[in-house]
Amino acid sequence: MAIQTLHDTGEENDITSKMDGGVYGSAISDCVCKGIGDEFAITYASDTLNVSFNPGSQAIIGGSFFKVKSIESVTLSPNSTIYLCANIDLSKTNGSRGSFVQRTASNMKSENINGSGSSRDLLLYVITTGANGVVTVSDRRVVKGDGASALGGYAIKVLPQAEYDALSPKDPNTLYFVYA
Repeated sequence: MAIQTLHDTGEENDITSKMDGGVYGSAISDCVCKGIGDEFAITYASDTLNVSFNPGSQAIIGGSFFKVKSIESVTLSPNSTIYLCANIDLSKTNGSRGSFVQRTASNMKSENINGSGSSRDLLLYVITTGANGVVTVSDRRVVKGDGASALGGYAIKVLPQAEYDALSPKDPNTLYFVYA
């Protein structure tokens, strides 16, 4: 998984309280990006402790970009309630790797971008396991983006720099989050 900080598009927009609030809210809003990949859907079977994620899914976590670049598998702990999260280390540089981690309710990492902590989790699923497999799965994904969701009155789009550069005209009612 590649971690990349989203960057300023260089667009000259008038800053209004509505837009400023929308930009800030989007930057700190941890979410799965809608319409990109399979949105962190997991593949699993009730007779195994393995779950997997397919490539392509993307998320915003703590103002940084998280993308699954190849099939990722996680072996779950038996006889547990697991909070399955995408995790990033906010102190790492662009291009660093994130990971999928198993947490308990009490050890979730949610440090603020500007806080002293350096690790942040995006909760995807709460999974209960038995001795030999998955018993229950509760979907906790927060899915936003692709223009279908709005924040502060603005549509949200997450897209690569080349696609953003090719947009003409750009919608003034959309917050664009751009990555290299």
